[in-house]
Amino acid sequence: MSENASRLSSARSGHREYPRDSCPPGFLLKKESGRDTFAFSGDCVLLTLDQMPGEFGRACREARGSVCFDLADLRRLDSSGARFLLNAIREMEQRGVAVTLEGLREESAALVARVAALPSQRMARRPLWEQVLYGLDAQGRRLVAGLEEMRDFFGFLGITLVRLMANLARPWKIRWISVIAQLEQVGVLAVPIVALLTFLIGLVVAYMGSDQLVRLGANIYTVDLVTIASLRELAVLIMAIIVAGRSGSAFTAQIGSMKTNEEIAAMHTLGLDPVDVLVLPRVMAMVVALPFLTIVADAASVAGGMIAAYATLDITPAAFIGRLYSILKLKHFFVGLVKAPIFALLIATIGCFHGFRVTGSAESVGRLTTRSVVHSIFLVILADALFALLFMTLKI
Repeated sequence: MSENASRLSSARSGHREYPRDSCPPGFLLKKESGRDTFAFSGDCVLLTLDQMPGEFGRACREARGSVCFDLADLRRLDSSGARFLLNAIREMEQRGVAVTLEGLREESAALVARVAALPSQRMARRPLWEQVLYGLDAQGRRLVAGLEEMRDFFGFLGITLVRLMANLARPWKIRWISVIAQLEQVGVLAVPIVALLTFLIGLVVAYMGSDQLVRLGANIYTVDLVTIASLRELAVLIMAIIVAGRSGSAFTAQIGSMKTNEEIAAMHTLGLDPVDVLVLPRVMAMVVALPFLTIVADAASVAGGMIAAYATLDITPAAFIGRLYSILKLKHFFVGLVKAPIFALLIATIGCFHGFRVTGSAESVGRLTTRSVVHSIFLVILADALFALLFMTLKI
């Protein structure tokens, strides 16, 4: 009997910390006539499996005939280690290698038996037709879930509008303190970011427009481009997107947190209607604040265009304002302004709707807050496109 044995080191460089009493796994390969013996040592557990020497896999692939796994010197074995050994045994058996286990302690043998009885972690590749059907089923479920969510949203929107009309008919029942507090959060505190971003948008539009118009010798028409585009479309759209990301997400997070803390259930217990207490003040504040934010956005975007026109085309502020008065019509201003309350209603309602759909975990709050922002921006852009088609049809 010849023996070619080499002790393989199991230490690897890395930053993971292991328990002080853990011993990295290793094995001693003994080659005998017609049989290879893998004598294991150390700890074959989850925290040390990544320290198993890479030579183990190569030795398993090179094994032929009969193989023995000697586990007598193995200090510790957990379910992850047992699964690791069973996977190695299964791969060798698929190549026709006979594998036996020796030296198993009673508790280790029971653990290996329990793990072997579990389904294999490696799933067989599904046929192509099953994969296609699985994909269609998944897409169908998403479609049905989306339609159900849309149905629930329109139901929530209807309830909100009915309660809003009822409260407007009885203004003494409106929670004015809550409305004013929300108005500060939604409107007053949003002025700086709305003004800054729409100013930059006006600056960019004027710069890009002037770069093209200067080639045609129509420098002065940069004023027309910035003014009409900002007042009719860009200012109100950018403002609504900012508010959706800033305030719509806040509505979802606030109401969702209240639901996880069972504050909404407490409101029901006290006989308070959460729609009246939480939703209506936010909707009313949003509907009041967005037209004023639209005016701020219009002024900031036009100011940005004026600065860009002066810097790139030498159009003085006086010439810019003079051209502005000559081409500006009130319909351009009101086309943008009339969109603001609709956008406000969509953003506030979607934010509150997703807040009530939180299921009670922090993960749910984050997921539905993200969904609230995405849905708000999508519906705002969709509504803006429908408004554009309507005004084009009416030639406004």
